[in-house]
Amino acid sequence: MRHLIKRDLLLLFSSNLYKWIAAIGLTIFITSVSLYNLNHWFQLHDYQNIQASLTDVLFLNFKGTAPTDKELPYVWLLVQLYGVFLVGNFTEEDFKENGPYIISRSSRGKWWMSKTLSIGVLMFVYYGVLVLVTLLLSSFYVDLSFNWSTYGNKMIVPLLSTSIHPFLFVLVMVGLLYTGNLLLTFLLMTLLARFSSIYSFLIVVVILFSSLFIHFSGSPAMHSIILRQGLFNEQLPGIAASFIYNIGISIGICLAGGLYFRKIDIDKE
Repeated sequence: MRHLIKRDLLLLFSSNLYKWIAAIGLTIFITSVSLYNLNHWFQLHDYQNIQASLTDVLFLNFKGTAPTDKELPYVWLLVQLYGVFLVGNFTEEDFKENGPYIISRSSRGKWWMSKTLSIGVLMFVYYGVLVLVTLLLSSFYVDLSFNWSTYGNKMIVPLLSTSIHPFLFVLVMVGLLYTGNLLLTFLLMTLLARFSSIYSFLIVVVILFSSLFIHFSGSPAMHSIILRQGLFNEQLPGIAASFIYNIGISIGICLAGGLYFRKIDIDKE
């Protein structure tokens, strides 16, 4: 099992070098826009210096939109879809090329579990890269601290329905993004066991976009966007409920996919 995971991680990272370079470029672009918007806000309010923190930049990068907002959360969509793109059709291609050989020497269950754990690690590294690049670029312009700065106290704190430490706030925001994106990548992996890569991607995209406009407790967007949390509106899902939803549905999808994968006729595939 350990060797399978090492193999999958090596393939996921080595075959996606250009995607990682693009992910860094994407983060630089997103962060640059956030820093520009911060600078514009301070100039608009006649502040001499940018009195902002890393918390502010990360919030502008990944905040998404509230349910009542009419605009699309373009950055949130871009980050989520790129996470799905990063995984791509890895499981489908690996199964076609090496699946029968590897499974004959281990088992279907181990093959599927290895893919699940490897994708979980990949997504963790992906969000680690997003945060790290944001931190490095922001270090030239803002205070690298997790606190409520001038901007935060005027634009974020008044919106909160309850008090929260800024560092915990950032952890929750990124954690919701990560677990929500993990759900989508596991869904893609399971769909690829049954459908072609094009249909699988389309299904994930449709679910992602529709969840932005269908405001109910089972909406993926509701549980991965910080502005759609009870932290900002007590009538919306709580943080714990959203993490339970994201992790619980992810586990359910993986189990369902694993059960289906056990029934696939390998020779036919």
